[in-house]
Amino acid sequence: MSGAARGRPPQRLSDADYLARMKAAPVAPASRELGLEPLAVNVSEMWFEGAFNPNPNHLNRGGIVHGGFVTAMLDEVMGVAIISANEFRKWPPTLEIKAQFLRPVLPGRIIGRGQVIKMGRTIAFVSGELRDLDGELLATATCTSTLREFAHPALPGDEG
Repeated sequence: MSGAARGRPPQRLSDADYLARMKAAPVAPASRELGLEPLAVNVSEMWFEGAFNPNPNHLNRGGIVHGGFVTAMLDEVMGVAIISANEFRKWPPTLEIKAQFLRPVLPGRIIGRGQVIKMGRTIAFVSGELRDLDGELLATATCTSTLREFAHPALPGDEG
């Protein structure tokens, strides 16, 4: 009889296992467009880090990454932080987001980090940031998200 069958909760996967499963999962079209690459996750500390690779198609007329794409990158890392924090059981439609653009974002690799500030049963409050490879802070954001059950498994291996 398994632990879950005896009333014990199933054993939680390690952060490395979650990261490996995230990398193996099908990529959402928006994530693919932004070039999201999962780098690190910490389920118990409720954070996620990923890299993005904005390209010339993401530029505005001023030659920098359009603020809408910057906001989308921040939304991605904050959303994945929420998904990670609830061990991939719920997805987080964004209710509200506020972004601050501190420096121009240029094409090339940048690092994003999302951190859950507080999460309840139906709502989460999150912060996010984007940095260049020198560690310079480019943009920050906060968001409020609702929590919804996934209609299908979030990660490979969650089929049941």
